[in-house]
Amino acid sequence: MRVDFHMHSTFSDGVETPEQLLQHASEADLKMIALTDHDEIAGIDRMLQINSSIQIITGCEFSGHYKGKDIHILGYGFNHHDEGLQKFIDFFKEKRESRIKEIISRCIAHGYDISFSELQALYPNTKSYGRPHVARLLIDHGYAKDVQDVFDG
Repeated sequence: MRVDFHMHSTFSDGVETPEQLLQHASEADLKMIALTDHDEIAGIDRMLQINSSIQIITGCEFSGHYKGKDIHILGYGFNHHDEGLQKFIDFFKEKRESRIKEIISRCIAHGYDISFSELQALYPNTKSYGRPHVARLLIDHGYAKDVQDVFDG
């Protein structure tokens, strides 16, 4: 059975909507999928509203810290309407936005001509920005050749 339990949509650092991901999963003849956006579960309902033969598992890639390092923990099969979970998600969404604004500020301090408003204009359907979004913005400005170049630099 073909499955994909690690998908990101425009609700975090993916470039496709939940609907587009489900369409691609159908074209690839996947039987089960999980939308595992970073610290975000809002896309799950949109995906579940689509009539599909693909079984959808609730999922999320949660941010955490362990021994001084940032880590990501994949979680599956939870109640995505749980109030406590939603408060946890909201907390991390605020942290992610602050982090992206700080990254952009550092880029500006190093002479890169980019802005948060430009990021929003470039990705109007994205609900939570990640480092790959900033990397693509730097690439679009000609400051790097690809995402790996940004992360290596």
